[in-house]
Amino acid sequence: MIRKTGSSGMKKPMNGRLISACLLIFTCGYASAQVAVDGKVRNSSGAPIPFATLMVIDTLRNNIAAYTSASKIGDYNFTISNPGIYYLIGRALGHKADTTLLRITDQHKRLTKDLTLREDVQNLKEVIVSSAQPVIVKRDTIIIDAKSFALGNEQVAEDLLKRIPGLEVTADGTIKVGNREVERVMVDGDDFFEKGYKLLTKNLSAGTIDKVEIYDKYSKNRLLHNIENSDKVALNLKLKADSKQQWFGNISAGYGIGAKHELRTNLMAYRPKAKYYLLANINNTGYDASGDIRSLVSPENSGGPNAIEDKQTLDPMSNLNVKQPQLRRSRINFNNVVMPALNGIWTLTDKMKLKVMSLLNLDKNDFVTSGSQTFFTTAQPINVRESSQTNKKTFSAISRLNYLYDINPRSSFEYTGVFNSSKNTDTANSFLNSNQIRERLTKRDNVYDHKFIYTNKISEKTVLLLSARYLNERQPENYLIDSVRYPILASGAAKLHVDQETVQQMKYAALEGRLLTKQSNGSLLEFQAGYVNRMNTFDSHLATARMSNFQYLEPFSNQISYRAAEVYGKANYRYKIGNCHLVAGVEGHQLLNKVKQADSLDYLKQSPFFLVPALGFEWQMNKTSKFTVTYRYSFNNTQVSDIYKGYILTDYRTFSRGMADFNQMNTSAVLLNYRLGNWGDNFFMNSTIAYKKDSHFISTDNLIQQDYIAKSKIVLGSRNQFNAMLSTDRYISPISSNIKAKFSFENSDYKNRIGGIDVNTRSSTYNYGLEMRSAFHGFFNFNVGRSWTYSRIKSSFDNTFNNNMSFLDLDFIFKNNLSLRTQGELYHFENLNAKNNQLFIDAELRYAYPRSKFTFFVSGRNLLNRKEYTEQTNQDISVSVWQYRLVPRIINLKIDYRF
Repeated sequence: MIRKTGSSGMKKPMNGRLISACLLIFTCGYASAQVAVDGKVRNSSGAPIPFATLMVIDTLRNNIAAYTSASKIGDYNFTISNPGIYYLIGRALGHKADTTLLRITDQHKRLTKDLTLREDVQNLKEVIVSSAQPVIVKRDTIIIDAKSFALGNEQVAEDLLKRIPGLEVTADGTIKVGNREVERVMVDGDDFFEKGYKLLTKNLSAGTIDKVEIYDKYSKNRLLHNIENSDKVALNLKLKADSKQQWFGNISAGYGIGAKHELRTNLMAYRPKAKYYLLANINNTGYDASGDIRSLVSPENSGGPNAIEDKQTLDPMSNLNVKQPQLRRSRINFNNVVMPALNGIWTLTDKMKLKVMSLLNLDKNDFVTSGSQTFFTTAQPINVRESSQTNKKTFSAISRLNYLYDINPRSSFEYTGVFNSSKNTDTANSFLNSNQIRERLTKRDNVYDHKFIYTNKISEKTVLLLSARYLNERQPENYLIDSVRYPILASGAAKLHVDQETVQQMKYAALEGRLLTKQSNGSLLEFQAGYVNRMNTFDSHLATARMSNFQYLEPFSNQISYRAAEVYGKANYRYKIGNCHLVAGVEGHQLLNKVKQADSLDYLKQSPFFLVPALGFEWQMNKTSKFTVTYRYSFNNTQVSDIYKGYILTDYRTFSRGMADFNQMNTSAVLLNYRLGNWGDNFFMNSTIAYKKDSHFISTDNLIQQDYIAKSKIVLGSRNQFNAMLSTDRYISPISSNIKAKFSFENSDYKNRIGGIDVNTRSSTYNYGLEMRSAFHGFFNFNVGRSWTYSRIKSSFDNTFNNNMSFLDLDFIFKNNLSLRTQGELYHFENLNAKNNQLFIDAELRYAYPRSKFTFFVSGRNLLNRKEYTEQTNQDISVSVWQYRLVPRIINLKIDYRF
């Protein structure tokens, strides 16, 4: 059911009794008797009214007990969990609302109630404008009234979205509806950032949002709507009418202990033919204002007709990686970021629209870590102690241009161009077993990406798409290491200076045609054909010197030219039988690979053909239950990182090389999914079981020494992976609270090689958790929960670890203009002895000055002023314990002004 939620504020430890009580309430609540209510919605002539909305109000608690919409023939149904007296309210456009009384007793199992709505054509506009319903369901669109779920202390859009039931915002800002990540977050129907929506939700002021719209079965291409079988979901943030002045926005600034500052501004302008959006964020408090900027340049492949090999990018060869703990990045991120972004959308004509996005990101990040690793070899364990102070400087400039031309109602043309130039300069001062090592890594990345899509709706049920893409990316790196011992490079204990130069370049071109035909019974037939040509060049040279006069080493150099071309054809048929779909697909892939190494005069060529089948079955049992099973056979083509044969220095103690040959890996996978309930229902459950088997897979042969590790990629046989996941969400009316439970299990059996000897490894991980969020109408709300992780790795050693995290969030609304939010987190690690409990507390006090546009904040982070955080991690060849220096206590005074 749809209900007003409490806050997501402060986290604090939770004892076992509270967990048990929450679990008991959850199970008892679900076991309680449910009454099925159904009926028809008709007009005064007796004809059915399609897609009418029905809302059930609990007269005792004055909240919404259920919400649904009628079918296209006027039928509706929902369930009531608790006895009582309810109002059933039916609404439809052009009709007067009808309210009837429902008396639900323990003896009821089913109740039928028909509604008759009288026509009210003249009152149509009033119904639309004055409706204050918290939720409106219109077929595949859910419209949510923001103020019905807001507490008033939300600062950015991300804070507001966390309040809405059914929406999940993860720690990194990823937004999910149920178990599906959203494709887009738009503003008044316009998409500013596409997959880079975190930039919007982390900066747009929450106070400007009037409605949140959820688009189910979302199609980015309007001509594919109701034709493609889309399971995607998108959000649209509708702004308040009084915000849509010629210029509107807000600016907030803060300053506090330790010269910690923050400045955030949003400026928007609405004009008849143009929209402008300027955002900027400057802070050194550890706050990540941009999310994953890479998603603006190279988004994850979302599939679907509009995606033509989206995920094409070069991965850096070397990294000064900072290990990331499971707590929030802002707690270890000593940053200093300046990030402005300017966006414009112009309606050139009734048929043409132009969108331009430009972003500049300058950041400095400092991280301090120390720890120990124990490597388990076939001989005896090797113990390594490390400490490092890493400084990262980032410069990134991104521009995106999108041109859309609706040629006529049945055809359109779209061009998208992305331009990115970035430079990273990273330095580190490290100690490896008391030996000091200095590093400097400079990386540049330049990307030019062009996409063209032509769509022609040949008939009402048939669409043709023609796509093309050209991508050029170049990535040079220079890696300098001073005072390091590498017996693999030079015998003896002398310290070396190492200089490694690498240059990668990728030129990618693709053409694709796709034909979709939706048949009258709902079946979908799809054909696809295309050609892909990816050309990679890769040069690397490593030189060493004891004092000066660098000397290049041939075994540590590469010069590769690798072309991976492919001609493919695909056919997929989705056949509908009643409430079931049978899915059958087949793909043919003709590969045309060739590679030339530096020491070879001729190209090594390969042209295998792969036939890829897929089968699926979907059963929509009823309106709230769906079962899906799929099987797929797939393969992965050889990547350039798999094929080079000279060693690359990937970090200051790891050398890595490929296999110098082609190897395609085959995989068979089966997935079963069962979903019960829809967004906003009283009870929602999602469960998945997946099994994947690799006939062969790429592993590594590891030579582990005190000062370095040398990894060589190899092909080994048979890897098995099994995953199971269950998540439930239950709303308990008597206590006005949501209770969520989650469970997941992952098991993997595979091999690697240590010192030339094969080692079998089994990795098993259990994750489970419980969360309770209140939805009180008073001055107080809470969110409390606990999650546990148990992991075991059985390899040349057998090691387990247990950890858990408890949290408690408290929100107090003392007056309409005064609120307090507190957050607490307790981390517990059983294997860390005295450091097994680590507590964090944050708080924020908010005061909105009456009858003004000013709001004042006092915010505090890490109020206990913890200096470091410790955690343990397990891998298949090692066990590690790491300490991270934390950002010290921050207390800032902030002011926000709306205009």
